[in-house]
Amino acid sequence: MASTLQVQNIAHTNGTTGLTVDSGGRVLLPQRVAFVGKKTDTTQYNGGASTNVTFNVTDLAHASWNGTTFTVPVAGLYRLFINGHRQSLDNTAMELMICKNGTAIETAYTLGISNIRPRASCETLVVLAVNDAITFRVSQGNVYAGGDTTSSGLMCSGYLIG
Repeated sequence: MASTLQVQNIAHTNGTTGLTVDSGGRVLLPQRVAFVGKKTDTTQYNGGASTNVTFNVTDLAHASWNGTTFTVPVAGLYRLFINGHRQSLDNTAMELMICKNGTAIETAYTLGISNIRPRASCETLVVLAVNDAITFRVSQGNVYAGGDTTSSGLMCSGYLIG
């Protein structure tokens, strides 16, 4: 025998709506843990110092994202991503990193080719604990930051899967 639950909202005992199902069957979660950071100013990042990137535009942000560091608010499985392309037209290689508590957990690397600006991206699925700190770095070469408010030469994102 099948059972049917016919409710529009599911709320926490304090009255906060935790889940809404609209008339089309879409599930809306008001407290999604996710962020998107973009670099659209003209600051270039050179990897000689293995610098954490500060993203100047945030399209989607949980309170745990400050533009440079994502401090994990909820333990679980996360998807993390960084994407960027090299600024200079020289033979310098470029490397981007996703770091957990200051240590690289995933990297993307491009060889140096003198007449193109290769793009690199990396992503990972990783189990994170509360208060783990996620940062994004340029560890080699130089990366184009953007200089355009509508697109980005360098961007990152992350979200809780569950």
